[in-house]
Amino acid sequence: MNGRQLKQRVIEEYTTSCVSDSDGLSLYELKAAPVHKDEATNIQVLAVGPATDKETIAVLLLGETGAGKTRLTNTLINIVFGVQLADDFRFAVKDQVDVPSRSQIHSQTDYITAYLINHMDGMMIDCSIMIIDTPGFYDTRGVECENRASERLSSFLLNDFGIEYLHCVGLVAKANQNRISKYQVDVLNEFSSVLSYDATPVTKLLATFASDDNHVHEVVRAAGISFSSVYEFDNWPLYKRNPNDSCRTSAILEFRWENMEKECVRFLKELSVVPPMNLKNTRDLHEEKKLLSEAKDQLMTETRLTGEIVRTLPKLKLELKNYTEKAKHTNWKCSEKTVTVERYDVAEGYHAHNCKVCKKTCVPSCQDPSNVVAGVVGTTSGVGTAFATGLGSAMCAGGVIGSEVGLLGGPIGVGVGSCIGLVSGLAVGISAGIKSRKTKAECPLVRCDSICEEDGCPHKLSDHQVEHFAIAESEDLIEKVNAPLKLKYGSLMDMIKKTQGVIKEREETMQVYKESLTMLAVRIVKHTRRISELSMNSEYVTPEKIIDEMIKDVEDEEQIKVLRMCLSAMKLLENPSADSAMSQEADKRTLYS
Repeated sequence: MNGRQLKQRVIEEYTTSCVSDSDGLSLYELKAAPVHKDEATNIQVLAVGPATDKETIAVLLLGETGAGKTRLTNTLINIVFGVQLADDFRFAVKDQVDVPSRSQIHSQTDYITAYLINHMDGMMIDCSIMIIDTPGFYDTRGVECENRASERLSSFLLNDFGIEYLHCVGLVAKANQNRISKYQVDVLNEFSSVLSYDATPVTKLLATFASDDNHVHEVVRAAGISFSSVYEFDNWPLYKRNPNDSCRTSAILEFRWENMEKECVRFLKELSVVPPMNLKNTRDLHEEKKLLSEAKDQLMTETRLTGEIVRTLPKLKLELKNYTEKAKHTNWKCSEKTVTVERYDVAEGYHAHNCKVCKKTCVPSCQDPSNVVAGVVGTTSGVGTAFATGLGSAMCAGGVIGSEVGLLGGPIGVGVGSCIGLVSGLAVGISAGIKSRKTKAECPLVRCDSICEEDGCPHKLSDHQVEHFAIAESEDLIEKVNAPLKLKYGSLMDMIKKTQGVIKEREETMQVYKESLTMLAVRIVKHTRRISELSMNSEYVTPEKIIDEMIKDVEDEEQIKVLRMCLSAMKLLENPSADSAMSQEADKRTLYS
């Protein structure tokens, strides 16, 4: 099948009727069958022509609104089908043909649309081509729109739409653009961050609206955006028809069409020989980003919980201290001393010295003086007792003995009995006199001006009394309970026990959180390392940036301290000169301090 036959087949089988006819040039909308359409993610894949097993060259177009992505898409499709300047028709994708309102423009351009042109006999290249047109950025809808576009692009690259390789990441920009804003650079970096590191060799700068004064490549390179090669497309002639009435205009148009065609052919043929980018690395990159995002969410949750414990533990310990102090000073029981005074007789032949002032016994056992002579001729007490006792005893004893003896009755019996009674009475009297005699010759009480000093007594001996009994004191401690204070003490002890339990539980939970934070720090460092390995921009994701972004969303000082603590641990883990195990141990020490 030659080129003319191919074009005729496309018109008849893969286009709708002519949708526009201007200045003798017919515009046919390609009839693209939907292979995939996802309203949730705004992704659609449209195929032109029957499926084939030919290799597919995939071209991803990125650029701001108005850069000419859709016009470039139509130019490539027309050149692939062999459309010439002399032909009175052109092909166009649907988005470029029928846009009745601005709302529909937004609806159409919000989609990531992949146009799959399946290979047909007679095409300029021996393969199929997929042109992936992304929503334009830097429009009036702001950053939120750009974020959604980046998410959609990620979703497209992560799903299987029949391509495993990407042959070109086309950065579409106007050729005469003389400056690029920081915002545009940030958006391009955001889009580029979706791709893995091996996208750099297949990243091309596609300069549209090319003329003789093209310097956009210098501007883009100066902005720090990497690309491997530049293609300059002058797509202006695409919808122009060669006028036959003006040789000069015709020559200019033919010249510009030829340049456009040559650049398109060079671009497509070079793509077929350059090693493509395997989307596996890009998908691995997105998986790592997903895992990193999950780790960040978990870190934020653990940080919030840890911050709450760090903030409440000192309060609980202060409460425990206050409860303990109050319980310590709550005297709900006391002991009272009672003194019992008892008297007991001292042993016969002894006496006690009792202090009349202290009301106690200073000397409990002092031996009485022993003097037989004194019992006979001593004090009045001794003699009188001896005489009276002897006489009485003689009278009684004489009668008894005389009657019992019988032999000596009458006066003789009485006389004998009296003698015997006198002797007996004298003995009793002497004994009684000795016992009852209170002499000062040998008892210490004679020193009346002396101080007792017995058992610490400070009083004079004259203040003491000699008595035949001693005074004994005994002390007993009686415990008394204050019921209201006891109830208060019990309540305080319950609060102490409860607070101790809460503190222990919080400390155990804190230990769990610390271990979890340690593992999260390890995970985040692992994912950021892997992302740096896979990403085009190795500095796009770092632990410092992650923690700094998280701190911006946190107001609690304790949580900020926890996040900074985690960052310190991550820096230790990132040290390439340190052994991994040592780094983890150092990290744990940092978190547990």
